[in-house]
Amino acid sequence: MSDNNGNNNGDGNDDDRDAWRQRQMDFILESQARLATKFEERDERNERLHQKAMRRLDRLERLAVLFVRAGRRERREWRERHNALIHAQMETETIIQRNREETTVVEAAAKQRAAEIEAKILRNREEAEAAAQRSREEVEANFKRNTENINRLSEIVERIVTAREDGR
Repeated sequence: MSDNNGNNNGDGNDDDRDAWRQRQMDFILESQARLATKFEERDERNERLHQKAMRRLDRLERLAVLFVRAGRRERREWRERHNALIHAQMETETIIQRNREETTVVEAAAKQRAAEIEAKILRNREEAEAAAQRSREEVEANFKRNTENINRLSEIVERIVTAREDGR
């Protein structure tokens, strides 16, 4: 007979006990095999997930490197553009200052030339007025002389006419 624990107290047969033990060992071995299979499957799954996670991490690292490089490149290009802009601004300011100086020189030269032209115009006007005055005086003198000559000629013609009339 067996007790509650499945032990045979000698009343039964050793074959039954061996069969029962064999069934228990088979059950345990099957359970361990199933567990081992599940653990292997879980390990394989974990390994696949780990590999997938590592690939993702590698991609993220590559992306991070790309972002860092792009950021560095953008900052370098920005600095270059910024420095070029500063350089262009400085050149522009230099050109503006040079233009101001040249404009001041040109304005001074233009004012001086305008003053010279005004003085020349004034001299020319004065000379023209003096020449006109001289011309008027010469015309008046010539007119007076011509009038006197005409008067003398008239007197001569009258004397000739009178002499001819008297001599007839």
